[in-house]
Amino acid sequence: VSKVSYKYLLANFLNNAVWLAYSLKVENTDLIIINGLDPNYLPILVVVHLRQDEGWAPLALFPVALDHIPLIIFSFTDHISTELTGLLGTSLSIAAYAISLDNISVVLKTRNKSAVNMGLTVACVLNGSIWMVYSLLVRDVYVLIPNLAALISAAVQMNLYQWTTGKIEDTHWFIKVL
Repeated sequence: VSKVSYKYLLANFLNNAVWLAYSLKVENTDLIIINGLDPNYLPILVVVHLRQDEGWAPLALFPVALDHIPLIIFSFTDHISTELTGLLGTSLSIAAYAISLDNISVVLKTRNKSAVNMGLTVACVLNGSIWMVYSLLVRDVYVLIPNLAALISAAVQMNLYQWTTGKIEDTHWFIKVL
């Protein structure tokens, strides 16, 4: 838990609430079950994270989450279409995967392989792959797109890890782009 940023956990909490609204609107039992479970364990992870690493200071970000609550509640209503709810869920998922890359500058400055969260990287690969296949089977573009973002995020992390271990040279195009 300590290697996962508070911002990432908070983004996923908000994200899963919107995905639950989308799941209910499209009446997809698989998505309802998965997204119905997430809000139960994410607050526990947030509390454990705060107590282990950073004290309670990151709670300053909590008002940002509160700003999004009306939008999340609104997502559950008929006032926002299924398509807009799916687009919101997709956008929040992509933002969460972007947040998971918040360590890039530290890795590039220190070349410290322990700064690369390989647990999160493996989770992104597994989760992204499984949900991408699922999205193709049920033909749901809103589920497909964020899982492509998960695989891209994981590819960035894996390449950074390889660079920190010397398997990728400083002159590699990927490192130059970063």
